[in-house]
This record gives sequence, C-alpha cells and structure tokens, in this order.
Amino acid sequence: MNDELYTTSVKAMEWDETLSMSIAQEIFPMTTLAFYQLIKPARVFLLDHVGEDLQSDLESLIASTPKPTTISTSFPKRVPASIMEDLGFEYSPGQTIRLMLLDDNDSVSPVPAGVIIQKIASLDDKEMWEERILVEAELFQYPPTGYIDRLRVGLATMFENDTHFLAFDNIKVIGYMTMRYTRGIAYLQGAGVLEPYRRQGITRHLLDLAKQDAKSKNFISMVTTGWNDAAEATWASLGFTTVLGTLETWTLKLT
Repeated sequence: MNDELYTTSVKAMEWDETLSMSIAQEIFPMTTLAFYQLIKPARVFLLDHVGEDLQSDLESLIASTPKPTTISTSFPKRVPASIMEDLGFEYSPGQTIRLMLLDDNDSVSPVPAGVIIQKIASLDDKEMWEERILVEAELFQYPPTGYIDRLRVGLATMFENDTHFLAFDNIKVIGYMTMRYTRGIAYLQGAGVLEPYRRQGITRHLLDLAKQDAKSKNFISMVTTGWNDAAEATWASLGFTTVLGTLETWTLKLT
C-alpha cells in the first residue's frame, strides 16, 4: 500500500503543483519522446517515463533538446541511480512525504482570544481569496514577480479540490491551511502562521479542523510534506509520523 500511496503522493505534490502553476503561462503537458513532460523556455520537467528503455529514451531526449536547457525529473517511481548518473544527472533528495492515520477523536484544540477561523466558500469571495494569496506570499517571502500572479491562477484552478482555512486576529489574516482532495488522497497542501502568532496553538487548531474536514469526506489518512527542517519537525510532532519516502529529483544542465 505504501508504494502505491507514495506514487500517488508524488503526483499530487509534484505533478499537480507544477501543472497548475503553468496554466497562467498557457503551458500544458504533453507526451513525446517516451516521456510525459512539461516544456518551458530553457526548462524541461520530466513527469513520467512511458517508454520501454529509460537510458535509451533519455539519450534521445538529451540529443534532441536545444541548449541551454535544464532537465529535471518528478518521476512517481524511483529510477536506477546508475542510469541517471551515467548520463550526467545530479540527484537532489527532496522533502519527506509523511502520513497520518485519522482516528475517531473529533476534539478541536483552543486558540487565543480574538483568533477566528473562516473557510473560503467560493472564488466569488474575492476579498477572502486575495487574503489567501497574500498571506502565503508573505509567509514564504515570494519575490515580487509574476510568481504571485501564477499562484493566484494555479490555486484557483485547483479550488474545486481544495478546502481553504484562514486564521484571523480580528480583521488581520495571520495564517492559513489548505487541504487538497485529489487522486484519491487527502493532502495537506500548505499551511503557515505569521511569526508573531506562532507557538500559540493556531497550527494545531487548523489541523484539527482539517482532520475533521478529511474525515467528513470519508478519508482515513492524510499526507503532507514540509518545505524545510522546521516544518518537517512540526508535522512529525503533530502526528505525521509515518515516512513514505522523499520527493526525488534528478537534474541535468545542458550548456
């Protein structure tokens, strides 16, 4: 079961993120040269190998790819390191995929006085939706480029699969948590609380609401991944204790 869940988690965490963030640029995936891939200017994302001979197919792809281009992988199954290394790819271990089994406990931990949680009901609630985008941008310090615009489009594309919770201190948004229900799994896609409000139980409270939401949709487990060591430690302490594996990336820079 864990191998299948690992594969599905990679698709939800890597494929869906990459594909949704490309929609704003009107770039869409295709299957060509034995790979399911996304091609951007000077960048190729290999999502899956659909041919018979990985080494031969990679050699053909490399030979036909214009330079300079960076080729990177988001394969849902592990590939032989010997093949990748022989072709010059460099391995980068990614984030840890973590699993939590959901129990029957429906209690919700408290939050500080003045903090309220709201769920975004519709994209028509433009003010709430903009708060959702901006709090993530502030938390993760996204650069003031087109990335935020692409995030807005990408998240809107996935909205029907998502549940978005926003935390407010009176009228100021101070955190968020997003659950994504796709490919048959419940995926805690993103979360964060602004620095002055951390260590006050807000993340735990949001997680309790997310667990209730997942169980209401008949899920018995959730997966997530942390973007840095601190996040990894937080999710482990909050119950994501089973490790399914890591998101693996192989990268080749053609110059």
